[in-house]
Amino acid sequence: MSNEPNTESAPKSEAQLRLEAAPVVRMVCTGKGVGEPSKKPCWLLQMLDHDEVLQQGPILLPIKDHKQIWVGEVIEIKMEGSTYWPATVEYAGIWKNEQQRMQWQAEARAWDTARRVEKDRESEKRRILLKEHLEPLRQVYRKLPTLRAVALLAEIVYYIEHGETRTLG
Repeated sequence: MSNEPNTESAPKSEAQLRLEAAPVVRMVCTGKGVGEPSKKPCWLLQMLDHDEVLQQGPILLPIKDHKQIWVGEVIEIKMEGSTYWPATVEYAGIWKNEQQRMQWQAEARAWDTARRVEKDRESEKRRILLKEHLEPLRQVYRKLPTLRAVALLAEIVYYIEHGETRTLG
């Protein structure tokens, strides 16, 4: 048995080889949007070439994968075609054009506000719909004697848990 370290390493997977070969791409975060078809929030990033924005469509990267990014920041990431590696994101500075950066950030805050208002509106719609559906049941419940009201509640809970009703005798 030799005490020499084993210098042989396991063969690299295809994914590891692709990651190593992928070029580092420089991008600026210009806003927020929604990815298709997932409808999940995404960062809108524009490719850069020597601190100039390339005139092509934005690249969408999921916010959940890149929480450390903010609008107006420049990042570097390993990317090949449409494949990117979230763990390779590195902060590279802020966008030098302050006026443009401030505009992007204002638009992102407006996007956040609009998204929050829409979520609140949907939540309110669900609450109103639930109230409309439950109102007749509430009226019946309020008119019942106590023991029957308790039995009705038990039946409702049973239905919620089991998806069927039972006869309470």
